[in-house]
Amino acid sequence: MKLVTLENGQRCWSLSFSQYVQNTVKNVEDCRPVNGLCPLGRASSPCPRDYRPESDVSPELSPTDASYYQSLIGTSRWIVELGRADLVMETSALASMMALPREGHLKALFYMFAFLKRRHNGIMVFDHSESLINETEFKKEEECTRTVGI
Repeated sequence: MKLVTLENGQRCWSLSFSQYVQNTVKNVEDCRPVNGLCPLGRASSPCPRDYRPESDVSPELSPTDASYYQSLIGTSRWIVELGRADLVMETSALASMMALPREGHLKALFYMFAFLKRRHNGIMVFDHSESLINETEFKKEEECTRTVGI
């Protein structure tokens, strides 16, 4: 934990899990290639553009490689739990493929770790200042329920 000062002068506590993420990425990089797949390349986003794990028909992973895939999913779930909310959707989508992981799923997971290699320094700031909310911009509860037919 570390104290940070926000633009408004407010001092808040912050958490960073950069060292954990860097160590995890290093472990993935140091691992043996799976089916000749190179673990980490370059990635500018958590998931390849237009990738849909549910429609992947690449070859199935061997039991050993599937176990490795499942362990990486567990690691990425832990990274999300630590505060990397930007990886929730990708981790969830790839975790749903744990029963029958394929090479394409593993490539997408490696892609996510390549993204983390470049973007390991996420920080979570606990700003305890009160937010100013303009309540007139929100519809009243009864207006909302009438709109959706409840």
